[in-house]
Amino acid sequence: MDQCLLTDSLNTSLIVIVLCTISIKIIDRSPPKTATVFGLGTLILIAFSIREAGNFLQFLLWPIVLYWIIRNHHVWSMRAFLFMLFISPIFLGVYGYKTWNEHRTDKRFITTAGQSTMFFPVFKLKKQGIDALKDDPLFQGLPEYVYPLDEQVMINSYAINKHLHTQHNFDAVEISNYAFTTFFRLWKTYPVEMVAGTFSEIREKQFFSSFMPVETWVKTHLWARGSKPFQKRRDMMEKVKTEGQYELLLAYLARHIERIISILISAAFIIGAPVLFYRTLKKAEYRLQSLPDQIWLITFYWLLYFGYTFAYAMVHLEQRYLLPVVPFLTIGGILMLNQAFFKLKTVIRSNNFNR
Repeated sequence: MDQCLLTDSLNTSLIVIVLCTISIKIIDRSPPKTATVFGLGTLILIAFSIREAGNFLQFLLWPIVLYWIIRNHHVWSMRAFLFMLFISPIFLGVYGYKTWNEHRTDKRFITTAGQSTMFFPVFKLKKQGIDALKDDPLFQGLPEYVYPLDEQVMINSYAINKHLHTQHNFDAVEISNYAFTTFFRLWKTYPVEMVAGTFSEIREKQFFSSFMPVETWVKTHLWARGSKPFQKRRDMMEKVKTEGQYELLLAYLARHIERIISILISAAFIIGAPVLFYRTLKKAEYRLQSLPDQIWLITFYWLLYFGYTFAYAMVHLEQRYLLPVVPFLTIGGILMLNQAFFKLKTVIRSNNFNR
């Protein structure tokens, strides 16, 4: 995913720098300094300026930041000051951005991207047989949806935008605000169906992200040349037989092996992190303050990964949106596998010794 200069790539680099810096400080038991805390908060502001979702996703970083500050500073007034110092850049930045837009347009807002994306859950409900807009007076006379809904989601979203603009004279900001209003109304009216729609956004390819060298080559080929080295197994075999491209057969096999490795890493992290937390907590007689820093870090990574996943899945989830947290899934998964291997090795040695 990092082969192209995407906003996702730049945003990811900044978030990863912040999280790695905090993680290293926690492991080293390094007390938070005002310049460092403010600098990290400023990086979060820059990340937000690249992708506006950072205004909401920043809250997922608060637990690890608070842990670092509380763990390494014992004066409550200073703890509060340092935390406020960390979050102040983005809050001031958001306020300033809204003020700037108000100066230019007389309306306070950050972006109007919500006018399209926040209507996506409407189409998820439609796939479940629920016409979520039928009782809304603003949407009477809305044109029929274009099918299939998965492929025509933007066309249908634009149709809603056009309807609100032409029939009710809504501008972009008003449409965006009403899209958010509709989104929260849907969660209140159809909570079970919205949960189902959220889970439907999570695809199996999400578990291929932690280790994907061959897939990266395939994707780079697609972005650079507009085509893949091979589409599916039949296309690959045809090129091997007729054109002698035996390297494609090797790549095909390697891609399946890398997916197995990636699934193992992902499963180890997703399942192993909460299990490790519980076992360690139980061993510590349920005293949270007695848990090692490394256990807390893996737990924060787990919460971050699922926080990002569900924050996006509630609206629309793309694999590239998870780039800021995939490295930490990989770190956590490898650690879980390493521990499992070490325990298995210990058990085997113990059995051999007993014999």
